Amino acid sequence: LFGNAQTMRNDNSSRFGKFIKLYISNNVIVGGHIENYLLEKSRISKTNYNEKTYHIFYLLCSNNHIIRKYGFKDATCYKLLKNSNYNYKIGEFDNLDKLIDIFYQFKFTETDIDIIFCKIRLILELSNCEKKDDLENLLMNLTFILDKLDINEQILFNTLTVKVLSINNEEITKKFDDKEILVNIKTYSEDLYEELFNYIISQISYQLGDISDKYISILDIFGFEIFDHNGYEQLCINYTNEVLQQIFNQYIFRNEQTEYKKEDIDWEYIEYENNDDIIDIFNGNKSIFSIINE
Repeated sequence: LFGNAQTMRNDNSSRFGKFIKLYISNNVIVGGHIENYLLEKSRISKTNYNEKTYHIFYLLCSNNHIIRKYGFKDATCYKLLKNSNYNYKIGEFDNLDKLIDIFYQFKFTETDIDIIFCKIRLILELSNCEKKDDLENLLMNLTFILDKLDINEQILFNTLTVKVLSINNEEITKKFDDKEILVNIKTYSEDLYEELFNYIISQISYQLGDISDKYISILDIFGFEIFDHNGYEQLCINYTNEVLQQIFNQYIFRNEQTEYKKEDIDWEYIEYENNDDIIDIFNGNKSIFSIINE
């Protein structure tokens, strides 16, 4: 619900990489741990054509109890959701009672659940803001949610609309224009969701049993994709896949065939696509990533 979304290729696609450890003691699995690996945060602020945001947003906007308790609106009222044409229903992800039961199973409290749902609503409401006046009016009418999240209305407003610079021991306040405010709202919403997502994963991992010195580790990462518009996030995903391919080449083709040659084994050489040059373009002293960092 929180990490899966409908895409052009998959109605229930995992949009976060994860590093999983299965802890073993006396040849028995005794526990586990899940680590978030590159959550697709951009899906919180925009989606590509025919792409959807995470299932949880639609679930909370379709449940009458949640709508009444937390003030959610219909999905068509939110800019992030209204153009998504979300028609596909997954039974497992369309049942609020089941979600609540799972929360309780992993020892989430009522307060924890309140905070999770309030953060989801705050993100949706912020997505509707198009200018400074929208943000000001929104925060004035969002007291219930902000109180639940222990967020000061004025501090949040200032965070998103002004920047304080310290020059020669003098503080100078710079006011952002509407375009800059929208960028700040986007960044704030994405970071807020990632914080929420990491909290949920850490709470689940804490309940997954014991740890030990012996474990099996699994890296589950996105597939390589190219869209009409590829952002920095997609660049990182594709770069990660290229690095994994390089590791695969190193151990399956390069090292093995070097050993075959040393041992004078009679075999037919296997040609493979060497992507070292691609990796060097993106990572190194003079590379795309070093330029971005600069």
